[in-house]
Amino acid sequence: MAIAPVPHLLIDIGGTLIHRDKPGAKGRVIDWLARHRRPFDRREGRLSVARAVLTARDPEAAARAVARAHGLSPSETVEILRLLTEDDGSPHVLEGAAEILAAARKHGWRVIYATNACGWSAPLPDSLLRAGDITVSSAELGILKDEPAFWRKLVADFGIDPRFALAVGDSEPADVIPARAAGLAAMLVGGGDALPSLAAAIDAAGPIPQDAVGIAAGLTFQWGGCSIIEAANLTPLVERTTRTRLRLYPSSSQRTAVLIRRSDCPPALVAEDGETLPIVSWALPCPDQRMRVLPSDLAEALQRANIDAAAIDADLRRQLVAMVKEARDPEVRRVRIVEIVDFLAGRRIE
Repeated sequence: MAIAPVPHLLIDIGGTLIHRDKPGAKGRVIDWLARHRRPFDRREGRLSVARAVLTARDPEAAARAVARAHGLSPSETVEILRLLTEDDGSPHVLEGAAEILAAARKHGWRVIYATNACGWSAPLPDSLLRAGDITVSSAELGILKDEPAFWRKLVADFGIDPRFALAVGDSEPADVIPARAAGLAAMLVGGGDALPSLAAAIDAAGPIPQDAVGIAAGLTFQWGGCSIIEAANLTPLVERTTRTRLRLYPSSSQRTAVLIRRSDCPPALVAEDGETLPIVSWALPCPDQRMRVLPSDLAEALQRANIDAAAIDADLRRQLVAMVKEARDPEVRRVRIVEIVDFLAGRRIE
């Protein structure tokens, strides 16, 4: 019996799960620099301060890094250190925080707190700390969370399958854009009922089915006249073909969607019935009898090469059939068949 993979919830802390009643260390330093250093470009300065403060192991190292980046005097460096070690204030758990963690744990998700919080920040409230498996910070990885490299290293270091992982946070520059660039599904939850709605969606999706090929998660938007969800995490499913049909679970109506490869952005998941896709669902293979029958020219080429077509597994067969059928030009079709035969012959030799 196949074992279902472990889904991962990679969730931000500050602004997503908790709110503190005082500005954070990075914000305090930026405000001081804006008041005392002229000129100070808030956009570029914010990034340099973030790298200096959030990737440092301790406040002393952070103060030195800020001083080097902004040419501060020894007395100014002491002031920066004072700001870095000020109290961050009391944490307040945000609406939906407990619910999303409980839903994830209930259905077998591994919960990883992915944070830009300083390495010396006050710990999470016990109720949230117990709900997570591990906390991974920019300070620990030495990479700012705003960079795709942070997410790639997180995936690599903790054995995460991107197809079954969802990044969640309140900052598009830190939690969504770089996570998607690293091949993950990502959702922005900034206030209102966004987090409670996502918690309810994770709970409604239930445990991962054994035959799932990925998670479909995101808010629907318009692209090319269709309602879609961006699905960077499902890129491996369309590496050999331009599109593939998927069944979404749970769904009482056997809802299907088409995953479309796009040249200039992540793949798009499009509902075939034109309806809005669920916020969270499991993507399963969608049996398509038409895609199991080899085109005659491909079948003949395999026979001439003494390749047993019956030995090709179902997923690969569908991909190969799609490659041939999508070739409208006869010469392109001929070349693809040659490439398929060479590919299968190479696998047989190995």
